Amino acid sequence: MNEIKLEQSSVEKALTDLKQAIQSLDPSFHKEFKGNNVLDMMDKLNEINLLLEEFLIQYQELLNQNQEGTKQSIETLKQTDQELGTNIRVMR
Repeated sequence: MNEIKLEQSSVEKALTDLKQAIQSLDPSFHKEFKGNNVLDMMDKLNEINLLLEEFLIQYQELLNQNQEGTKQSIETLKQTDQELGTNIRVMR
């Protein structure tokens, strides 16, 4: 019979590494570029930077949700495996 083997320690390390990478991501940019230059380009650059910062914050939140969901799935898989093992032993 084929089996699915979960190497929980490897998965947990990968999830921990992912969480650290998410936390180290700094979505902030220079808030405004100022100077003697009054070109529309500076206004547009500031607008783009603000949008990019908002995007990166949403991306961080999504990665955190994904990491937590994966962690919960691994725990559920582990519990199911233990329950199946118990049921198989009882049936023998």
